[in-house]
Parts: sequence; structure tokens; C-alpha cells
Amino acid sequence: MTTPLEKMLEVAAGQHGLITVAQAREAGVASSEVRRHAQRGWLERRSHGIYRIASIPFDEYSEYAEAVLWTRGEGVIGSETALVLWELADVNPRKIDVVAPSGYRPKRQGAERYRIIYERLGAADVDHVVNVATVVPAIAIRQATERGTPGDLIEQALTQAQARGLLDKRGAARLLLDLDARATG
Repeated sequence: MTTPLEKMLEVAAGQHGLITVAQAREAGVASSEVRRHAQRGWLERRSHGIYRIASIPFDEYSEYAEAVLWTRGEGVIGSETALVLWELADVNPRKIDVVAPSGYRPKRQGAERYRIIYERLGAADVDHVVNVATVVPAIAIRQATERGTPGDLIEQALTQAQARGLLDKRGAARLLLDLDARATG
């Protein structure tokens, strides 16, 4: 039989060592117990309601998983940050781009680390890259284009996405038309 702590560890392991208080409660661990584990050093408080299992090393994807959890699971990684996760372009966003539904208004600390993009996404618009909810490449490229990412980086993303079979020729052509319209308009 799996104990609540083992369930919590299993959830966190699939999220780069991170877990929310709500997820811990779903696993059967009370909020007060989560705080006790943090006081004892087994958990590290990352931000409001988000903890990291101290024995699971922080990795290169942890900050992206944390961004998604920060939105209470309502958001996904988008725009330039999604291009980074998909390894499509040599972009270096200053903030982590998080796509959230238009009704979402963050009231938690940490907003200074994220750039929130309000957009309604369908199930087909979201995929997972290394267990992090992320917009699909076509959406990431469109969002990056709309937010002013330089054209050479957009072209790099288009080329990489096509070469890896993440975007077909018709989708790439449509995105190129959008890029050209932006450049001339």
C-alpha cells in the first residue's frame, strides 16, 4: 500500500521535484504537515503554495514546471519560452512566458518572474515538453512573432520545426505570411 508521502513524492517526481499544497492534500498530506516537512528541510518553499522535494535536484526544467504550477495549473509555457523548451531558436527571454486564460488574474507572489500572455487555448494547442505543459510549436512561433521576436529568430524556429517534423510546409507558409505582414504592416 502506498503511503501519502510516497504519493506526494510520486507526483513531485513527475514535476521536476515540485508539488503544490493542493496536490499534497490530494495525496493525503495535510497542509500543516507540508509546513512541518518544510521546517525540517525535507521540503523547500519555492513560492506561495509551491514546494520542492529537497532530495530531488533542481534541473534545467524546474523553473518552467514551477511557472505552470504558479498558475494553479491553468497556464502553460508559451511564446519565446516555449521556443526554448522545444529547442527551436536561440532566444533568451528575460521572463518566463506563461499563457493563461483571459479570466486568470494572478494574486500570488512571483508575478515579477513571469510575462503573462492571455489567450484561450484548445487541447490541440498544448503539448508537454519534458513533463511541462507547453504550447505547440506553431502557437509558440505565432506568439513570439506577435510579441516582436526578431525575424531571424522566427525563421530559425520555423526551419527547426519543419526539419524536426513539428510543423508542416503549409503551417510554416502560413506563419511566414504572418511574419511578412508584421514586417510590412
